[in-house]
Amino acid sequence: MALIGLRTSIFAPITSEPTNAMPVYGPAVTGHERLTSMKLSWTKNDSKLYADDTVAESDNSVSSGELEMGMDDLSAEFQKGALGVQEAGETGNTYLEDTDAVGTPGGYGYIQVKVYKGVRKYIANWIYKVQFGKSDEETQTKGEKLEFGTPTVTGTVMGVFNDASGMAKFRRRQEFATYAEALEFISTVAGITIP
Repeated sequence: MALIGLRTSIFAPITSEPTNAMPVYGPAVTGHERLTSMKLSWTKNDSKLYADDTVAESDNSVSSGELEMGMDDLSAEFQKGALGVQEAGETGNTYLEDTDAVGTPGGYGYIQVKVYKGVRKYIANWIYKVQFGKSDEETQTKGEKLEFGTPTVTGTVMGVFNDASGMAKFRRRQEFATYAEALEFISTVAGITIP
């Protein structure tokens, strides 16, 4: 399998988390950014029980994750909807303020493009719960050669108990033959309309 692309950035804030059911998501944030990169790192337990001088039991299950995304822009809508940024000012003269407010937990979707034996497929991913935070900024002056600077946001991936199995779930994903099918999968799983 060769991953050859990354498309679609969808964030929908969680409005409620019913017991043993999928989180309920609000409308997807509009005016959204395009992805330049994505890295998902799992945090795993690393516990071993030794008995009779050998490892008798081992637990390397997932406990959380970190999602790092490069985007071509951070729209005001995404900053307000996901990062805890507030809008202030009067009509026609509004501005954004960085505050100590935490980001809003929400679901996050993206689509990976892969090719295998010449056949292109689309992998739809929906992370049930992630909480993004403000990332550091770095800007450079224009020199002899232009270097594009793009923002990065990082979020903590949390498990949800979306059924009665008692098992925390982190992400649902499925492979499709077309991009449209992958997008429809995310819309259906999250119960949202994708703008």
